[in-house]
Amino acid sequence: MDSILDSNDQREIGYDEEKLHADILTQHNMECRYYEYFSQPSNPLPQPKIYFVQEMSNSHQGIIFMEDLSKNTKTINIFTPLTNGQVHIELIEFNPFMGGQGEPPPLTPS
Repeated sequence: MDSILDSNDQREIGYDEEKLHADILTQHNMECRYYEYFSQPSNPLPQPKIYFVQEMSNSHQGIIFMEDLSKNTKTINIFTPLTNGQVHIELIEFNPFMGGQGEPPPLTPS
């Protein structure tokens, strides 16, 4: 994996190329597993179509081919919290998929 930082920058910030590579490998593989698990037809949550998933290892690069949703979705600011109602709706839709029955318990205001 090529570094975008020169060696002076790397020393200055305590950059560890091996740790970064290990972290990227772990995160990519977790994302692969997520899409493999949640791409089941019984999943009520909206998500992109997944065409191909390959986990990453030290000997080969990983890849995820998925539907482009950029024209049909909206990105919210990371600091814009979801309302209790929005969270509750997602829990109601997600609960049966995870083996729950009925509605999840009501959310208490924070």
